[in-house]
Amino acid sequence: MKRKFRKNQQGKDLIRKFEEMLKNGESIFFDISAYEYIIQHYTEVGKYKKSAVCMSDCDYSIPFFR
Repeated sequence: MKRKFRKNQQGKDLIRKFEEMLKNGESIFFDISAYEYIIQHYTEVGKYKKSAVCMSDCDYSIPFFR
């Protein structure tokens, strides 16, 4: 079941955690629903490079998702 993160504090926290992960060069595991939310967020706001970075991170973290 897809979780709803949109327009609430939890969604904002996911974006913030992803941004901090990139900034600090860390690796944080997100579940597939979180990755979907983050990718969709960056795509909707036109930040395609960050969306691609998130897709790559998802592919690395969850390789069996393909």
